[in-house]
Amino acid sequence: MGGVTGGIVNTAMPTAAKDISVLNYALTLENLEATFYVQALQNCPKEQFLAAGLSERD
Repeated sequence: MGGVTGGIVNTAMPTAAKDISVLNYALTLENLEATFYVQALQNCPKEQFLAAGLSERD
């Protein structure tokens, strides 16, 4: 927690901890998104992509 040293409020640790929490949350969302797209793509046959005008390289 932040403390007071010589009249100056030290908030470095709580801010760093909050930053880490935000970054971990963002990473969790990225992993969730990646899993969603992998599972969604596994449910679509290749023919649907080709019929939509995408090539095998897309």
